[in-house]
Amino acid sequence: MKSILRCFYAELLKTKRTLALLLCAVAPLLIGIFMVAMYLRDADYFMKRAGLNPWDQFTEMGLVYWTLLLVPLFIPLVTALLAQFEHNRHNWKLIYTLPNPRWATFFAKWLVTQGLMLLCFTELVLIIFTSGKLLNLINPGYGFSETFPIGNTIKFAGIAYLACWILISIHTWIGMRFSSFPLALGIGIFATVGALFIFGQDVSYYYPWTMPGLTIIDTRDGVLHFLPMILGCPGGLIFTIPAAYNLSHREIG
Repeated sequence: MKSILRCFYAELLKTKRTLALLLCAVAPLLIGIFMVAMYLRDADYFMKRAGLNPWDQFTEMGLVYWTLLLVPLFIPLVTALLAQFEHNRHNWKLIYTLPNPRWATFFAKWLVTQGLMLLCFTELVLIIFTSGKLLNLINPGYGFSETFPIGNTIKFAGIAYLACWILISIHTWIGMRFSSFPLALGIGIFATVGALFIFGQDVSYYYPWTMPGLTIIDTRDGVLHFLPMILGCPGGLIFTIPAAYNLSHREIG
């Protein structure tokens, strides 16, 4: 455990020198900008639906766009950036000569990515709330004077975050395993494009790149369907074992 904590602290310091933190600040903000622009463009349509709880629709829309469109591309980008810090500087030989087990480096990067994604989901909840209040100032007819459903929003965001764990584990391994940034990112893009073809089919429940989005849009008789989270969270933990083993026994050229 001490080895993981030492490596984790080192990774936190290195993260400040990458674009990962900036991306985490900007990516959720894009969702808020997009939704505000869409509500301003189609104001009449959304105000006609204000009799329904506008927060429910607004919150679901923000989380769906985030989990379906950005998360499957954002995680490969962040994990590749964190690994490129070592690849570009040829640091792997130095890191693996330090008095820490090799697997500790993998888990440290995995934990940093987990923290960054948790930060993103937290920021997204705040942005959804702020965007709704901004729209209400612009035009009270949107109906955002109603109480913000903070409990449900956190629940949905938390379940989607847990479903991301397997995606984080897979791309942390890919980013560390392959030195090519375009390759690591390209695998994520290719897998995300593949998700478009299988979305809505039964296999999508077992496909890591669709799991986060399914936690938001898949309900059964009004009840949230937990299967993507149940598979994604433990699956992410399980995948770390062979991933860490593979990286620990890999020859460094």
